[in-house]
Amino acid sequence: MHGTTQAPRGWGRLVTELTAAGHGVVAVDLLAEGPTHDVAGFAHVARRQVRASSPVVGAHSGSGVLLSAIGSAPSAAHLV
Repeated sequence: MHGTTQAPRGWGRLVTELTAAGHGVVAVDLLAEGPTHDVAGFAHVARRQVRASSPVVGAHSGSGVLLSAIGSAPSAAHLV
């Protein structure tokens, strides 16, 4: 997940590398449904975008504060 002042495109190079290595990747857009959410709201936004079961969830910058709540929403296997 991107930081609070960033966008999913910031993950572009990493998405390219992980996809080339055979991994399924979703660059979650935390602001897809508007910028005014509480932690539960951001978790809901992430859950709607991630369809995989037991994903590895990575966070950068300000989204690190949301990591545990968002990671539990899609039942994450690992939080990074």
